[in-house]
Amino acid sequence: MTTFGCMPSFNNVPHVALLGSGGGQRAHIGFLGVMRQLGREHLLDCMQYVAGVSGSTWCMSSLYQDPQWTQHAEEATNKALLSMSEGEGVTFHDGVQWMKQRYAEGDFSLTDLAQESRPLDQDGNGASLYPLYSAVEKHCFDKDQQKDMWFEFSPHEVGFLEPGAYVKTSLLKEDFEEGIMKPGHDVPEDMIQKEQMHLIDAGLYLNSPYPSALRAARDIDLIISFDFSDGDPFETLRVASDYADKNGHPFPKVDFTQLDPKRPKSYYVFEERGKPTVIHIPLFNMDNCKSK
Repeated sequence: MTTFGCMPSFNNVPHVALLGSGGGQRAHIGFLGVMRQLGREHLLDCMQYVAGVSGSTWCMSSLYQDPQWTQHAEEATNKALLSMSEGEGVTFHDGVQWMKQRYAEGDFSLTDLAQESRPLDQDGNGASLYPLYSAVEKHCFDKDQQKDMWFEFSPHEVGFLEPGAYVKTSLLKEDFEEGIMKPGHDVPEDMIQKEQMHLIDAGLYLNSPYPSALRAARDIDLIISFDFSDGDPFETLRVASDYADKNGHPFPKVDFTQLDPKRPKSYYVFEERGKPTVIHIPLFNMDNCKSK
């Protein structure tokens, strides 16, 4: 594994992405544990992005209610865990009813969700980790049109990854006419072909947000992926490798014939010159789950 020491300039500082897979409440709790331990080890400031799908996004959304949570990560994660154990917060039923009401009012969009993530406070201070959330477009998913499928949103921009069609998150509630936002801001053509988009859980296609980490503009050097899946411990890695190959993204070579899904190790490191290093960490492994 490449060792990163003290760098002489900002341009040489490695870009690190922290990924959390899906896995429902297991992924939620597991990713909270990851955040708490990284905070204890003072490693959160070493990373640039945090991305999740499905259950891991529950963890992210709860933490980013506080834009400065990384500065007191243990306290923030403990608070989130306590809230779960005491049954506080919004229930699933309440959440569904809220979404139905907003939809009926015609005033519901991803803006409402993305703006809940606050990487900065009013003074410009906040978490060192920039949050990225993902979904997939249902119709493209059904047709297996991978280049137009992966959709991501952050507090500042939303859009389709492979066409590179992005708009500011704040524009999602604006009115448009013939692709032009009133009173006259242009929008990428890829975003205006349909009046509505139908977004579903990205974990249904790839249960880890690798595509967001592979976006060329982010120039990621190191991907640290925590896999909370309860099935094949290498499935997310396999699908990510396939996605990278089909869409022309650099990805280190993985010899899956050498990986034993019945006896997974606690972590794996895959590296290749000119490509991002990937550290794959399955939750269920021979170190912490020695029995069947």
